[in-house]
Amino acid sequence: MAAFASDEIIDINCCVCAGKNLTQEAEKYCVECQHYYCIPSTDTHKTFPALRGHKLLDKADFSTHGFQSSLLCLTERCKIHKAKLLDMFCEDHDEVVCATCVAINHRTCQHIHSVPDEADNLYKQSASDQTKKQLLAAKKDVEDTKEAKQQILSEFKKQKQRATDSLTIFRKELEAELRRLQMESLKEVDAQYNIMESDLQSEIKEAEKHIDDLEQSAAKLQKSNGNKAQEFVCVKTAQKNIVTAKSVIRRIQTQVKIDFSASMEIKNYLKQSRALGQVTGEVIYKPGSTADKVKKESVIDIKHQEDKCSINESCFSEDGSLLLSGLCNSNLKCLNVSTDAIIDHQDLYFNFLDHINDMNTASFLV
Repeated sequence: MAAFASDEIIDINCCVCAGKNLTQEAEKYCVECQHYYCIPSTDTHKTFPALRGHKLLDKADFSTHGFQSSLLCLTERCKIHKAKLLDMFCEDHDEVVCATCVAINHRTCQHIHSVPDEADNLYKQSASDQTKKQLLAAKKDVEDTKEAKQQILSEFKKQKQRATDSLTIFRKELEAELRRLQMESLKEVDAQYNIMESDLQSEIKEAEKHIDDLEQSAAKLQKSNGNKAQEFVCVKTAQKNIVTAKSVIRRIQTQVKIDFSASMEIKNYLKQSRALGQVTGEVIYKPGSTADKVKKESVIDIKHQEDKCSINESCFSEDGSLLLSGLCNSNLKCLNVSTDAIIDHQDLYFNFLDHINDMNTASFLV
C-alpha cells in the first residue's frame, strides 16, 4: 500500500509549475482551489489575502488513493461563500452546504454529514437515476414553457402593432373630423361674407347712381348759364338730387365685420386629454397542468356559547389569523390557525354580512 501511495505522489506535479512547462513535485493540496502546489507555489498562494483561509493538505493527507478520489469529485462551490466547496450535507434541511454555511445557518441542526467522508452512505444510485429523469422532464417543461412564451411574445408584438395601427387610424379619423369641421366653418364664413358683400355691392351701385345724377345736375346747371328759366329748373332739380344724395349717405354709412371665434370647448378638451385613448394591458393566468395538493386537513371545533348556525364568511387578517363570521350568531371569531384555537370573539348585533362583503374572503384550507 505504501508503494502505491509513493507512486501516486511522484505522478502528482505542481499545477503552477506545469503551466510553465516545468516539472516539480507537489507538496500541498488546496481543498478550495482543488490544485496541487509545490512549496514555492504554496508560499505564493499564501501571499494573497483572499486565499489565506484556504485549507492546505500535506502529502500525508492527500496521499491515499481513496481520499484523493473523493477530493477530485467535488467541484460545486457555494453560491453564497463562493470560495467554499459544497462538501457538507444537512439532513435536517436536505441541503448540501459549505462549512461556512454550517457554522452560520446550521448550528442547531442535529444531522450534519461530511460528503467526502460519508459519500458511500449518502449516495443512492436510484436517487441519482430518478433525479436524472426529473432533470430531463423539468428541462422539457421549461423548454415547452419557453416556446409557449416565445409564441405569446410573437403574438404580443402583433398586438402592439395592431394597437399602434389603431392609434394611427384614430388620429387620421380625428384629422378627417377636423377637416370636416374646418370646411363647415369655412362655409359659414363664405355665407356671411356673401350676404354682406351683396349688400355692400348694392349700396355701392346706389352710390354710383347718385354720383351720376349729381354730375349730370352739375353739367346741366353749367350749361343753362344765362337762361334764367332753364337755370332755375336746373337749380331746383339739383337741390332735390343733393337732398336725396345726403339721405343716401346717412343710410349707407354701415360698418361690416366678419370674424372667427374658435371653439374653446374643443381646444380645452384636447389639451386636457392625456392621450388619444386608453391603453390597457392584461395578464391572463392559465391554470397549471397539475392540481394543488392539500397539505393538511383538520376539523376544528369553533362553537362558542349559544352558537347555532355555521360559518358564512371568512378572511385572513394581516397577522395571519383567520376571521370567521356567522349570520345567525351575529358574532366574529378570531382563529389561530397554528394552534386551531379560538383566541378571541366579538358579538355583533347587526347584519355583519352587509359590512364584510368588501373584505377579501378566503376558504379555510390549511
